[in-house]
Amino acid sequence: KAWSGEDFDEAWAWSQQLTNEANREFIIGKLLQALVKTDPERAIALHVELSEADAHFSSSVPGMLIGKMTLKGSDEFLDFLNKLPFTGGSSGGPREFAKNFDFQKAADGVAALMKSREGRDPPAFPTNFLSKWAESDPEAAFAWYAKNPNLPFNDLRNIMEGVQNQGVPGAASAWVAQKLEEPDAPREKMIRALSRSADDQMAGTIDMIAQALPDIPSRDRFLTDVMVMNCSGNAIRDLGFTVSGMSSPQVRLEAFQSMKTGGSTIVIGSITDYQFETWGITRQQVETIFHR
Repeated sequence: KAWSGEDFDEAWAWSQQLTNEANREFIIGKLLQALVKTDPERAIALHVELSEADAHFSSSVPGMLIGKMTLKGSDEFLDFLNKLPFTGGSSGGPREFAKNFDFQKAADGVAALMKSREGRDPPAFPTNFLSKWAESDPEAAFAWYAKNPNLPFNDLRNIMEGVQNQGVPGAASAWVAQKLEEPDAPREKMIRALSRSADDQMAGTIDMIAQALPDIPSRDRFLTDVMVMNCSGNAIRDLGFTVSGMSSPQVRLEAFQSMKTGGSTIVIGSITDYQFETWGITRQQVETIFHR
């Protein structure tokens, strides 16, 4: 870093002749980190040059600069991304946005760029893009989400975060419950986003949405869909709460039948006798469904 401050060209030329690949990549990364603070345009140019020469190359340059672009506006944000080679994945973090940032224009532009780059992702992207959009216009954010592939790091849960950030307790769950009841709702996309098991808050979120639905049949349908769309193998361990939330033993058996019909399998041995007793059904009934 000290050398690059005195004579970047000399330090850069030295880094290019290093024969140990790991050492060379490490040194290049440090040099670009230093350069981006003094000459961001050149840092981007070098990042692009190296990325085009090596599809596996990555650096922190896009991530260090993208926040400056979101603060400038949607046009600058899109122009910046358009300069970059797209990759198999994005780095990201939350970013601040200009007050007049046009989220609709930016989302459409990024989707077009991703399509033109054969579905690859931009090398850096704000993890809070949809949540910030939803804070000001949740209907527009959801309408875009419903009709387009997900942006990197951003799905329905980000929109819920934006709705919740408006300051009304429980508003996000009630809002999603309303959306699920709309006839053209992308139910499968929504439910898969809600029920990814890596989220520690998944059970509470799904339960709150179920309670916000207008009647028992709609709650049963929602909980059944969560179970059917996501349950396979030993996942009943994570999704057993959906079975408990259903309104009757008969609905629970019908849900297991829907799983079987949809091609899902479960490890019945992982379900405890206490769970079966609580659900009002027997192990034999479930085994009969899956083994006949």
